[in-house]
Amino acid sequence: MARRHEALAAVMGDVDHLLVCGANRSGTAVGWLTRWPVTREAVVVVTPGERDVLYVGFYNHVPNAQRIATEADVRWIGEFERPAGRLGVIGRPARDGEVDLVHCGEGNDRVKADQFDAVGNDCEHVDRREVTSLDQVDDRAENRVEPGD
Repeated sequence: MARRHEALAAVMGDVDHLLVCGANRSGTAVGWLTRWPVTREAVVVVTPGERDVLYVGFYNHVPNAQRIATEADVRWIGEFERPAGRLGVIGRPARDGEVDLVHCGEGNDRVKADQFDAVGNDCEHVDRREVTSLDQVDDRAENRVEPGD
C-alpha cells in the first residue's frame, strides 16, 4: 500500500488532497488504495503524509469496512468533511446522467453538472448542461469537477 500511495503522491502536482470516488461496485481506485470493494458509494480522501480517510455510503457498512480497510480511517459518508486546500478528483463525475449531490465547501469552486444533480449553494460556479444521450455522458472534457483557488 505504501508504494501505491507514493506513486499517487508523485503525480498529484499542486493538489493538496485527492478525492477518489466509487459507486455501485465501480471505481477500482478505491479498492486499490483501501481494499474496500465499493458497495453503494465510497470516497477516499488521500493526503500525502497522512492516513487516508474512507467514507462509506451506508452507516451499517462502517464496521465491515473498518475490518477490511485496515490502513484507513473509516467513516460514514454522512460525516464527510471537505478538506481545506486544492482538491483533485478521481472517479465518477457529476455530469453523468445520474442523480448526484454536490457540496463544495469553502473556496472558489467550479462544478459541471447535469439536470439531475442537486448542487449546494456553496458552489460558486455551476455550469449545467442537459444530458440527453450517452455520447454526452462519455465526453471526458465535460465530465469533471474543477477545484478553484
